Amino acid sequence: PGSGGSAVDWPAASFGQLAKALRDRNLAVAVTGVTSERELVNYVVRTAQTELLRLDNELNLLELAAVLEQASVVVANSTGPLHLAVAMGTEVVGLYCPVPPCHPERWGPYGRRNSVLVPQQVSCKTCNSKMCAKTHCMEQISVEVVFEKIVSSLKKNITH
Repeated sequence: PGSGGSAVDWPAASFGQLAKALRDRNLAVAVTGVTSERELVNYVVRTAQTELLRLDNELNLLELAAVLEQASVVVANSTGPLHLAVAMGTEVVGLYCPVPPCHPERWGPYGRRNSVLVPQQVSCKTCNSKMCAKTHCMEQISVEVVFEKIVSSLKKNITH
């Protein structure tokens, strides 16, 4: 659910709600993160109110690649693990803010532009983290829209 501060993140509560919606449909959900994201992962798990496989601070890079390769779909902010999942051949749903330096036109998953969700807000040319704390553009990406994108990706896996 984090990005190491390299991008504006989708809210942790939304990740938790998404995890709950997936678990309510009997789908397994794993959450990864680094040591500095422990509280963020804790919040996602509390919000989900269901059993999740916690892999935060558990995996080295090769282990993470193996986990991502086994996943049906990986949902992540603009992060290295999202790109690693693409390299492993896994379907992804990338969550990107409309800020030009972070935009998926520059940083989106290679060859997967249709796997990206961006708030419909007009691009913020002068946005910074203090401003984002006030505007919350990433909250415009609804849990329902991400869920539907996941379902679409799962259907793609079934037909291939």
